[in-house]
Amino acid sequence: MTNLINPQGRLIDIAKLVDLNTVQHASEIQKDRLTDKDLRSMWFWTSDFPLYTMNKDEVVLNMATCENNLLFKNIDDAVAQLREKNNYFPKSEDVSSVVSGHNTLPIALNGLNLQKHGSEWSYFEIDTKKYGKTLNSLQKIFAERVHGKGEDFEKVMEMLAKEGKISTTKIYTLNPEYVKNTLKNNNVESLARGGFLSYFYYYSSFGADGRSVVISGRRLRGVSSGAEGAKQKITPSKSEVYVPSEAKVWEIFTPYIADVNKSEVKNKLSELYKR
Repeated sequence: MTNLINPQGRLIDIAKLVDLNTVQHASEIQKDRLTDKDLRSMWFWTSDFPLYTMNKDEVVLNMATCENNLLFKNIDDAVAQLREKNNYFPKSEDVSSVVSGHNTLPIALNGLNLQKHGSEWSYFEIDTKKYGKTLNSLQKIFAERVHGKGEDFEKVMEMLAKEGKISTTKIYTLNPEYVKNTLKNNNVESLARGGFLSYFYYYSSFGADGRSVVISGRRLRGVSSGAEGAKQKITPSKSEVYVPSEAKVWEIFTPYIADVNKSEVKNKLSELYKR
């Protein structure tokens, strides 16, 4: 794919500048990062679409691709729901097409050996050097959906380890119990979030749980829709709250943090900014 642009801004704004049918998946962005180092400092919404459903008592994450990305197909409604409810509840008639999609990857969350991160999120780690010995079969399948398969996966892990100085990278999902409770409380059969790929600073993660659609520091990578100014950065309106970058916050406050506490504070800051 040629002539790709990377507009930055609120999702609802940059979605107008990119042909949403061409937005790259995480694996495509990771492959481009192998040769385009500028992309490593950018945070992207991706074309990967995480839809959570139930199979009896088991929570299933249906990882769909661009052709079944309901967030992009219903961008106004989806963004409004994510802003107001922290979740997007697709219409029932649309859910079956996602679940049965040819390229949709169903992942039973209980097979990922997830580590809990608060009441809403969970994750599993990928050792960028020892992934062959540490990932179980389902984790490997999910990891390859995010970072590419075969040789592409190996190259991305090497890039993260050597050039990004990242020893472990994470893949985030929603907590199974959070999904169960949310579906029950809202009397719905599914909930969805956005897929995102973070930058290289400190660690590089993929999230099947993105909901912060008002943050203006993220991007979409795809072909221009032809809208005026598509190649320019979107400037937040004066009514939006300015959110400094993680690197800037660390730069400002690190001189005032005792050496013994720096590692812990840096970890907490990175977790705060990952969404």
